[in-house]
Amino acid sequence: MRKILLAAVLAASGAAPLFAETPVPQEAAPAMAETPFSAPVSAPSVKPPHLIALSGFEKGEKSDHMMAWLGRGQETARFVAADVEAEIYRQTPKAQVLSIECEAEPETELSLLLEGEPGAEEDGRGLVTGMVATFPLIVTLRDEAGAIWRLRTSLAYDAQNLRKPAERKVGAEFKVLGHRKL
Repeated sequence: MRKILLAAVLAASGAAPLFAETPVPQEAAPAMAETPFSAPVSAPSVKPPHLIALSGFEKGEKSDHMMAWLGRGQETARFVAADVEAEIYRQTPKAQVLSIECEAEPETELSLLLEGEPGAEEDGRGLVTGMVATFPLIVTLRDEAGAIWRLRTSLAYDAQNLRKPAERKVGAEFKVLGHRKL
């Protein structure tokens, strides 16, 4: 499958790096207790009208407690929207993000440090040391000429050193997988 950069899709200049480091707060990693899920219907935007419509994030309700391990806050939909918006504006400054839809439950892969017991891996016991969470997203935006585009994208977070919050590293990779002009 070929990768399409947003800048190429919208005929903007400059290529984007495929992997960017995200600053991580230095507080301790959250406990694994479940947090109530409440998907906002909109997220704040850095551009007028200062709102991005959000939908579909309730599909990730089962794994929402794990998203707190990323150190990006408790409201998954809002931090995903902020990260998508920042990347789109970095690549295409005059665009306007209108909406973001989470198409399906995010895929998660965990790295475990087993506690040394035979069979611990089969029982699912161990300490989580890393996580990759990939969100399948549909982003609707307006380009500088006023055309509306729908982009099929993915945003993947890669979190490492989760057992040591001071050493936790979180990276994000944003990909445009397909597009169409509306």
